[in-house]
Amino acid sequence: MSTSDTPSSERSTAPSTTDRVYRMLGTVAIVSIAFIGGLLVVLTGGADGSVVEAAEPGDGDTSGMHSGVGPSRMVLGHLKLRDTVYTTDSVYLEVNLTKQNVTVHRRGEDPATFLVSSGNPYIREGMSTPMGVFTVQNMTPMALSKQFNNARLHNWIGVQGGVGFHGLDGSGYYGYLGVRPSSHGCLRMAREAIKTMYSMVHPGALIMVHGGDPARVVAFCEPRDTAGATLIDSASVFNRALGRERLTTLMEGRALLEPQPRLVHLAKQRLRWGMEIGRAARIPRQRLPETFSLAGADAILAAGVADVADRPMLGRWRADALRRAEEHVRSERTAWRKEGEPAYGN
Repeated sequence: MSTSDTPSSERSTAPSTTDRVYRMLGTVAIVSIAFIGGLLVVLTGGADGSVVEAAEPGDGDTSGMHSGVGPSRMVLGHLKLRDTVYTTDSVYLEVNLTKQNVTVHRRGEDPATFLVSSGNPYIREGMSTPMGVFTVQNMTPMALSKQFNNARLHNWIGVQGGVGFHGLDGSGYYGYLGVRPSSHGCLRMAREAIKTMYSMVHPGALIMVHGGDPARVVAFCEPRDTAGATLIDSASVFNRALGRERLTTLMEGRALLEPQPRLVHLAKQRLRWGMEIGRAARIPRQRLPETFSLAGADAILAAGVADVADRPMLGRWRADALRRAEEHVRSERTAWRKEGEPAYGN
């Protein structure tokens, strides 16, 4: 069949070479735009929620890296870091007031979660359960509340200032557990649950109480990780400002400019005052030092803001970090010698 015999419909639908080229270029352009868009989402994902979780300190640890890409100035500047309080203890408690539960974290074991009902400030003589980092102050199988008609408090675990975990006689309050606040400030639990948790903890164990988005978290570490750290020991437990500078630098966006020594709680040391915990939503984008290096980025992504002082870094930033850490430790020791060792309270 000659060209003149080809039906007009076939001639109009057959793509020309030029059409094929344009279609191929269009496909390549669409694929390229999608790829670049996806890459930008990965690189800037930390700007709206990425968090460097608490990581146990250790060389080569990369458990804190969430973005899946190598560190860059842009990515690190947008990451939202959270401060970490390390503990050499075998257990710590985490209370989530939003979820109305408490989780027992035990070293080398699966966590155990129990339902609670926290303080309700809208009932008579009620108050909100305080948020912060505390320690177990005291424990007794049975306590009496003089404030509330000698109510029996089963398996009392004291937290701070008359607030603690406990069970009550009867089961009428069970319906509020894990649902909403209903107590006068304490953390009520079912008698069976508090009995189990009572056997898992001991005086001096850390307790973090938060509303769901803490700026400060707790993580386990080994005794060898206390070198160069600010220790929560028998002397510093009386310091009302303990850990405040670390949290302040983070909340003001200076955590990378003014790295602080890591804060380590020694096993079974009871804090006499609670530490602030802050809200992660209020942590701003961190400012970067002018001499920032990729080695420094690796250190922070690997272990969070807590461990910049003793990680391998290059240039003036490393020297400045070490100098600030040494000055901080010296100033604390000097202040303690001047004050003398205070007596324990009741």
